[in-house]
Amino acid sequence: MGVSNKAKGWIDMVITHEPKTVSKVIDDLYSLMDIHNRTMGKSKKDYRTGRHIIPTSAELQKYLSQNYNSVTVRTNYNPVLALHYHSKIRHYFRGEE
Repeated sequence: MGVSNKAKGWIDMVITHEPKTVSKVIDDLYSLMDIHNRTMGKSKKDYRTGRHIIPTSAELQKYLSQNYNSVTVRTNYNPVLALHYHSKIRHYFRGEE
C-alpha cells in the first residue's frame, strides 16, 4: 500500500538530525497525532486515527531507507543476548542540507 502523502508530511516533521529507530519514529508519529487531535477537537472533520496516518513498520522502514540517511548502531545493553541475537539496530536521520 505504501506511505500516504499526509504521513510523509508528518514523517518529515518527526525526522531530525538525531538518529531514531523505526519504533521511535512510530511513537513520535502517535504523539504528533495525539497533539493534532487535541488541538483540532473531536468535533472537527480532520480528526485522525492511527490507521489513517501511521504506516506499518515495514512500510515506514522502506520509506525511510529510500528518503533519509541511516546508520547502524551496535547495542551493548546485554552482551549475553548480543552473542545469540542481532545486536545492531538501524537508525534513520535527516542528512546535512
